[in-house]
Amino acid sequence: WRQYYRLREPHPPYSQSLPEAITLSCIDETMLGDATLVNRQLLFEEIHSESPSLEHFFRQNFGFCAQDGHKLVAWCLAEYHYQGRYELGIGTIEAYQRKGIATHLASAVIKHAFNKGATEIGWDCSATNTPSRATALKLGFEKMLDYPVYYCQYRQVPT
Repeated sequence: WRQYYRLREPHPPYSQSLPEAITLSCIDETMLGDATLVNRQLLFEEIHSESPSLEHFFRQNFGFCAQDGHKLVAWCLAEYHYQGRYELGIGTIEAYQRKGIATHLASAVIKHAFNKGATEIGWDCSATNTPSRATALKLGFEKMLDYPVYYCQYRQVPT
């Protein structure tokens, strides 16, 4: 089962402080061009899960990341942009989970999206992903629905 949440207006900024060594920044071409950045490939994978190219990402979408020194530890992207609507894509490296980093990132992306004219932001997660559900609610999202997802595997038969 999956759950869908919706936000139609910005929520007050998240007030808890970030862990001391963590910095947030907007994802840009310079950052993505730094081949020495640890976990950079994971961010590329998230970007390309929705955007066919970096050019498309920077033209249609945007995002913020969290760094611990020269290591990417989390990111939140405003993806699936259509008219005034975005869906969030978010990820945090396991060692950095449950420290409020994802909440800070999502809050930054939400603020930026509404400043760019967004009218709605969606959040979709597995019904068993308690931290994701809690983060959405903490940021003011409203649960809209539960829905089933079916997975199947197929084997291509040689011709």
